[in-house]
Amino acid sequence: RDWSSDVCSSDLVLLDDVRANGESWFVARCFDALRREGLAGIVSHADPEARTDADGVTVFVGHIGTVYQALGAVYTGRASPRTMRVCADGRELSNRAASKLRNGERGARYATAQLVAAGAREPAEGEDLAAWYRAEVARITRAQRHHGNHRYVWALSRGAHRDLTRSAVALPYPKLGMFARRS
Repeated sequence: RDWSSDVCSSDLVLLDDVRANGESWFVARCFDALRREGLAGIVSHADPEARTDADGVTVFVGHIGTVYQALGAVYTGRASPRTMRVCADGRELSNRAASKLRNGERGARYATAQLVAAGAREPAEGEDLAAWYRAEVARITRAQRHHGNHRYVWALSRGAHRDLTRSAVALPYPKLGMFARRS
């Protein structure tokens, strides 16, 4: 199977009452399943940027990828800085959803529904979605500078491990407070 076109995005979320090492046990089972499917490696990101709602209440504290570090991932630095759009409830507006709207791609209806749920007005029948998006995003979100997610890599096969150790520059793991920014 050609996995190069498959991009999965998800968060690792476990309940607080999950026993010790629950995260690493679960991720190890996922790695086993992905190896069986023929995947050679994984790239994962940890988002260290805190987000607040419109009232200034922190709704996401950010993280540095402590579980990824515990699982022996190779830290390769930070992804590109960008400006993200944050909704009133503190959730980030997905750049991928915005792209689907602007380009009229499959999934644009789902992205439209997400914006409407966040407070955007319904687009009129036949309205240009790209123009609607620009106007509504400016109205219902705020810009927040993002300094880049932490990027971690795992090799799942011997060949990928060999390639990773030859080409990737392994950097020291980030630590709590190491990348803190004060407003």
